[in-house]
Amino acid sequence: MWGNLWAEAELAEAKQVRRERMLSAGSGSFSLSEDDFDGHLSRGRPTSRRSGTTAVNGGSSRHHGDYTGVDADLDLSVSTDTEMEDVVDQSPLANMRITSQSPLNDSSTLLKLNQRLQEVSRQLEREKAGREEGQVKVRSLESERNDLKRRLDTANREKSNLDTIKIDLEGEIRKLKYQLGEEQERRKTADTVLNKTKEQLAKKETQYSQEVENKQKSELTIRGLQIELRSTQSQVKALEEERDEARRLLSAEKQARQSQEEHHNEQMQQLKNEEISKLSVDRQSEALNKLESADDTRRSVSDHNEKLKSELMHLKIELERQRTRYRDEYGLLHSENEELNNKIEELKNEINRVKVARRTEKRMSEEALAHSHAMFNNQLAQVKSQNAVLTADLDKERSQKDRLTAELDSLKQRLQSASQELEKGHLARNELERASQHERDELKRAIDHKEAELSALRENKRGLGQQLGTAESRIKGLEHEIQMTQASLNEKNNQLNNLQRDLDQRRGNLETLEQRVLQERDNSTKLKAKLETANEKIAGLQNESLLLKQQAEESKFGGRPGSRGAGGEQDRLQGMLDRMKDENQRLKDSLEEKNKSLTDTVNMMREEMRSQDMNRSSSNMEYQRMQQELSDAMKRVSLAEAALEGVKKAKDGLEIEKNALQGEIERLKSKVMGLEEQRHDSQTKIRELQDHAKEMERHSVDPQRKAELETSVQKLQMEKAQLDATLKHEQTRAEMMQKDLEDSHKVRSSLEALVANLKTSNVHLEDKLSEEAANRSLFARDAEDSRALWESEVKSRSKLGLRIAQLEREKAEAHTGVDEEKRRIKRMAELKKMSEEKMHEEMQRNTRLQEDLATARMQLRGAKKKLKEFMSGDWGQERKALQGTIETLRKQVGEVRGQLEQEEQMRAKADMLNRQLQNDMTSYKTMEKEVQRFEKLKEQIEDEFIKYKQHVDSNFVDKSYIDNYKKQLEAQSRTELNSKLQQVNEYLEGQAQARNKLDKLRDSNDEKIRSEYEQSMNGLKGELARLRSSLNDSLTQRETVIAEKDRFMEKYNEAIKKAERLNSQLEKERERNTESVTKLTVERQKLQDVSSGLLNTSMGGTLHISSLMNNSTDGEDALTRKVRQELDRSIAHHMSRPPTSLGPSRSRRESPMKDNDSAYLNSLRRNYFV
Repeated sequence: MWGNLWAEAELAEAKQVRRERMLSAGSGSFSLSEDDFDGHLSRGRPTSRRSGTTAVNGGSSRHHGDYTGVDADLDLSVSTDTEMEDVVDQSPLANMRITSQSPLNDSSTLLKLNQRLQEVSRQLEREKAGREEGQVKVRSLESERNDLKRRLDTANREKSNLDTIKIDLEGEIRKLKYQLGEEQERRKTADTVLNKTKEQLAKKETQYSQEVENKQKSELTIRGLQIELRSTQSQVKALEEERDEARRLLSAEKQARQSQEEHHNEQMQQLKNEEISKLSVDRQSEALNKLESADDTRRSVSDHNEKLKSELMHLKIELERQRTRYRDEYGLLHSENEELNNKIEELKNEINRVKVARRTEKRMSEEALAHSHAMFNNQLAQVKSQNAVLTADLDKERSQKDRLTAELDSLKQRLQSASQELEKGHLARNELERASQHERDELKRAIDHKEAELSALRENKRGLGQQLGTAESRIKGLEHEIQMTQASLNEKNNQLNNLQRDLDQRRGNLETLEQRVLQERDNSTKLKAKLETANEKIAGLQNESLLLKQQAEESKFGGRPGSRGAGGEQDRLQGMLDRMKDENQRLKDSLEEKNKSLTDTVNMMREEMRSQDMNRSSSNMEYQRMQQELSDAMKRVSLAEAALEGVKKAKDGLEIEKNALQGEIERLKSKVMGLEEQRHDSQTKIRELQDHAKEMERHSVDPQRKAELETSVQKLQMEKAQLDATLKHEQTRAEMMQKDLEDSHKVRSSLEALVANLKTSNVHLEDKLSEEAANRSLFARDAEDSRALWESEVKSRSKLGLRIAQLEREKAEAHTGVDEEKRRIKRMAELKKMSEEKMHEEMQRNTRLQEDLATARMQLRGAKKKLKEFMSGDWGQERKALQGTIETLRKQVGEVRGQLEQEEQMRAKADMLNRQLQNDMTSYKTMEKEVQRFEKLKEQIEDEFIKYKQHVDSNFVDKSYIDNYKKQLEAQSRTELNSKLQQVNEYLEGQAQARNKLDKLRDSNDEKIRSEYEQSMNGLKGELARLRSSLNDSLTQRETVIAEKDRFMEKYNEAIKKAERLNSQLEKERERNTESVTKLTVERQKLQDVSSGLLNTSMGGTLHISSLMNNSTDGEDALTRKVRQELDRSIAHHMSRPPTSLGPSRSRRESPMKDNDSAYLNSLRRNYFV
């Protein structure tokens, strides 16, 4: 069939020369219509961007009267680029169909058809240009988004770097604290070494003092007995008076103590009654009442202690000396502690400098972040301004488009053929079906992509839930640690209570020891009294010994029987003296044992006092640590309350913003519902128009009605495109709002959890504060008595530093967890980027497929065009042949038969063409059925799209609104944070000022107490020096008395020995005298015969000698009387002389008895020639 058509076309071209005359008129009319067509094109065509459109315009303007010129234009349009071939290649198909369904000489229809096709091509070009511009904008926005993400990544990296720097600085602080702890331990070891050396020095000093005392004792033994005896007698009297006074004072003290105990019991009963009556009063008033009562009792006890100290000061001389020594050591330690405190202050200053440096670094980082944020805002503002400029350009283009649409409407009114409108409707239907199919595919892909994103988000949510669980477990662990610390604090409180009980017990033991000391002192006074009685006995015995001596001398003049009685008396005297010596030695031993026991008790008391002082210092250190922990807990409570208030405010702001977001979401939902209603209306209008078009096809409605329907269809399509764009925009906005809403929900849940944790921690801290207040009321009594409260500050700070280090480690672990979460979020963002890139690749693939489909369409259209040209050329030849036959029939009747045969041939060809057209009509009908089926599918897809759009509108929010909301939140949080920081700074400044005031008051009180203490110590030292001097004097006197007593006893023993020796010498002399008497008697007998004168003289001499030798007779011879008198005088002289002759100038080796003996022998030699 196609070969026949080509043959007929060649025959028509051969006959064209004959028909030029007949076709001249038709060609002129056609040229006019082409001029109109070119004029309309020149008026309605905008400035084209492609070379294909310029070729069409040039071709149409150059050829004015040829049908071949139009064909040439069409050929040129075919040779242009692929994007314009879609539009330009529709005109030959339309020309073919118009020429096939309209008369051949209707040039206006051809013109309008060409105009319509060119308008459609222009619209398609505009749409493609807009799509390309949109893609360019999307790419630019994506590049900007990537830049912003890169900046955010850099900011996060900088933040992580700052966090690492912070962790390093914290590690350095911990190292410094550890070094400080080591220095403190070294200081402790040095203190122990110093204490040991001091103890050794004290021992050496005691040894030296003992040696000095022994030396003094050895030097003081030279003093005289008479002075010492008198002084001892006066001291005995004074001691008796003091004993009486002490007894009176003890009785008065017992009475005062009993009255004081009664008063104390009454006060305790009153306190108990007050406590029972004030159970309903707050804890603070109770604590204050306890403190006041404790102050009253403390004052009363302090007054009583002062009285006791004033009364027992004489008995505590040794104890005071040890205390002075201890205080001197304490002063040294205090000076060393001050040096350590200065070092600690220097370390604190260094730590503060490090903190200030960290703060400056933080400020710099915050300023950098603020600068980057400002740059980001500026870039956003620039992007928004560019967006505004682009929107203005779009508005201009829309106005131009509206103007062009108005011109197109004016052109559309000239269209009259219904067949052209129907064919265009079919083409539009096909395109809509393809577009709907394409949209369906895109929707499926989008739905799959969204489902993948939802699954990823669910997995993220699960991961975040797990992380939240781990964070909660960490919080529970921290709460458990807080409970453990509270339990440890309670245990420490119990330990402090136990220490308080031990202190009370030791105080009781000290009182018992003081009572023992008093008893021992009483015993010492009793022993002194016994010594005095013993001395009196010794004096009496000395007197008795003198009497016995006298008796012995008197008995010398008796006989031998008298000498025997004197020896017995001397033996008795010697036994008495021995017994007295034994008693004296026993008393000495007992005194030494008692002195040793007293020294042991004193040493024990000193050790106990030292242990009590150590325990007191440890309790003071523990109390100071507890006070420090209490202050830290108060600070933490204040900070927690401030954070709680901030969290509450943030929660209120978030609720307000949530309500605003919900209102915005409802507004968007209403807007989306309105858009959906508009879309439904547009769809109903499209259906109505399609029904009208079908009815027009059936009933062949007038072309003006078809033109109006076409315009309405185009308007509806434009509205549909706008609605699709708005739907996509609203969909993206709803997605962003949904994400932000979910983020706000997460933030709110985290803030609520934080508020709950803060409340629980606040409750725990309040309980802890109440316990600490109770403990403080218990320890207030001992706190005021202590003088070394600041010694435990180093230990407490070291412990706090360790605790802070532990908390900082936990904080670092939390930071690592947060960093891990950030890394996971980054990974999710990267996965999202990868999914977006995949989506972009799929879109590119889709565009490539669309381009392939467009090329296939172009090829099909080219084939159709060739077919159309072939068909249009055949019909023109037939028309020319018919016109030639009509003219030849008028001129030549003979040629009619030949023409009829040709007509029959042409008729056969027309029948064949009609059959082909019928087949085409059947194919068109099948295509219409498929179109209906596709329309149903399109309706289903539209319903699904509407549902999806509703879901999107209900679940997503606009990104700009979210950005504004984020900016508002950031600004609000920044202002609130600044205000909170200012409040915290003010509070810390107030605390620092209060602490400075307290330190100043404490320093002033310490200085006052120190000055009073120094004054009292100076007074006590003076009294102690006086008492020590008096004690030394009394001891020296006592020692001199004892030494003189021993010396007298030795001299007395020596005198007795000398007396015995003299008695033996006297006996020897008596024997010699007897021998001489016998000799004298012999000589007297011899001389009796010589002379009587000599006899008388010899008788007198013999009588005198016999009177000397006869100890039993009681003669009153003058010689015997003279000898007796001389002996009595010498004995009295010698017995009265030694006490007076002994003095301090005499040496210890000189013996007065030796002088007496020598004098006595000289007198005997001188007087009696012995």
